[in-house]
Amino acid sequence: ADAQVQEEGAQLEAKKANEESQKAMIIETEAEKELGAAKPAMEAAAAAVDCLSKAMLSELKNLGKPPAGVDKVTNACLILIEKEYSEKKFTWNRAKAMMQNVDAFKAKLSEFRGEDISEEEVALLKPFIEDADFTPEKMSSKSAAAANLCTWVVNIYSFNRIYVKVKPLMDSLQAARESKAAAIASLEDAKRKVTEVQQQLAILNDKYTEAVQEKKVVEDQAAVLATRADLAQRLVGGLASENVRWGKEIE
Repeated sequence: ADAQVQEEGAQLEAKKANEESQKAMIIETEAEKELGAAKPAMEAAAAAVDCLSKAMLSELKNLGKPPAGVDKVTNACLILIEKEYSEKKFTWNRAKAMMQNVDAFKAKLSEFRGEDISEEEVALLKPFIEDADFTPEKMSSKSAAAANLCTWVVNIYSFNRIYVKVKPLMDSLQAARESKAAAIASLEDAKRKVTEVQQQLAILNDKYTEAVQEKKVVEDQAAVLATRADLAQRLVGGLASENVRWGKEIE
């Protein structure tokens, strides 16, 4: 009975684990689909950084005064890279200081996580992104470095907007994966208990078989002894009448 209870419990856990796996799979498929739209933006941002050469950045930072519009690109970079939010500090000298160490600046661009852009930064970037002149094409005629930096800003911003939209889905996916893991752990525990009780059941079955065999041997012995007892009784009964006759003959 205990084995049956444990097996039924294991079947319930298996059903639960299967349901949790299905839920996680559905959410994961949806999340991957949504994030698929963000992937090109992230790849474009990374490619823009890769295209930035040391010569390009050096040329940009050495400009005494940037061409019109280029300062918007560097201001956007100040917001993201330097966490500079004060418009008073959006100056060309501040931008040049940011790019002073060209290699370090490029490394910061490469390592920047689009997921980490705050809503405050989004609000500051939005006017730049919505500006019709804030495009890589418009910047390319002014500075190759500015064009690449503009591509980076636009795409890292696009990635963040998609990521923020998908974030609740990612959280749901994480929760679903945790539920799935917990269900699988419960299933494994249930299987272990079933294995233990089945082992106990096998031992009991062996003992039962042995006991039945012993019982049969005893019953067979009892039948033989009962037959012998019956024959003995009949023999004694037969000799009793002879005892009377023998007594008379002796007299």
